[in-house]
Parts: sequence; C-alpha cells; structure tokens
Amino acid sequence: MKLAGKTALVTGGAAGIGRAVAELFQSEGAQVAVFDRDREGGEAFAAQTGGLFIAGDVRSADDCRRALDETVTRFGTPDILVNDAAWQLNKPLLETTDEEFDRVLSVNLSGTFRMTRDAAKLMIAAGKRGVIVNFSSTFAVVGSPGYIAYHASKGGVASFTRAAAIALMPHGIRVNAVAPGTTE
Repeated sequence: MKLAGKTALVTGGAAGIGRAVAELFQSEGAQVAVFDRDREGGEAFAAQTGGLFIAGDVRSADDCRRALDETVTRFGTPDILVNDAAWQLNKPLLETTDEEFDRVLSVNLSGTFRMTRDAAKLMIAAGKRGVIVNFSSTFAVVGSPGYIAYHASKGGVASFTRAAAIALMPHGIRVNAVAPGTTE
C-alpha cells in the first residue's frame, strides 16, 4: 500500500487513462476524488470504489475551486494531483476553427494551469510536499496532419510542467509530466 494515508485528485478520471490512474491509486491505499464532466462514468467510479466524484469542467475556474474544496472537505488537502482531463480534436489545420482551437487549449492547457495553481496553493498552506502529474502526449513532440490544436495544447502542457516544476520546487512540490502515445 504505497499510497496509504494519501489523498489524490484526478481530473478526467471518469474514463480512460484517468480512470485507470484513479483505480491504481485506490488499490495502493489512496483516498481518490475524480473530477470530470462525464457524470455517468464518474458516478460509476464512485459507486464501484467508494471514491468521490465531482461533476464539473476544468474550463471553469469556479468548478476547479469547487473540486478542490470538495476533495478537502471529504479527504483533506490533496497530496497528489493528476491533470488528465483533455479534449482531443482530430481536425486538419485548414479546417480547425478559432473556437475549436481555443476550446482544446482551454481544456488541455488552461485547465492544467488552473488545477496546478490552485492545488499548489492548498498544498503550500497545509505544509504538504505534494506531487502534481500532468498528462502531455507524444504529440507534444511529433507532428501529424490532424490534431493541430491537440498538438499545440500538449506541447504547452510539457513546457508548462517544466516551468511549474521550477516554480514549485522551493515549496517541496514535485511536478512531472507523462507523455503517452495512442492508448486504448
């Protein structure tokens, strides 16, 4: 039980990689909160595991703060934040609209920024030496004809992670990124 006594908050944890992370953390003894727009998947996670599901959208600063507040109320200040929430738009450059591009960046990059900043403030106030894991992608460094906005957002997550790691190092908070490729 490597994570016994720890609290983790996983964005995008109702399905896919985020769900697998949430379940792994629980199997290692962590108390896990999942923050996601997918109400059906999130409620299923909570019912199956006894974890906490918080419905919301990382594009909303209010929802992000509420997710952190509800996690603190139920389990205490998070020791671990996993930023997995993402939107993957497969559309060529010449067909991508401004609105689509902005939406992908708002979910993937701005959501990661909001959650990292606000969770770090809570960790610092609680005197916790926390861990923040951001999901980038191999698309951060490899091009393709589609996924233009996704490429840009995940490259931004990789760069943001390096800067956040330096900014939060004096507070004892580790910030890392993982960059998976295509995943079932």
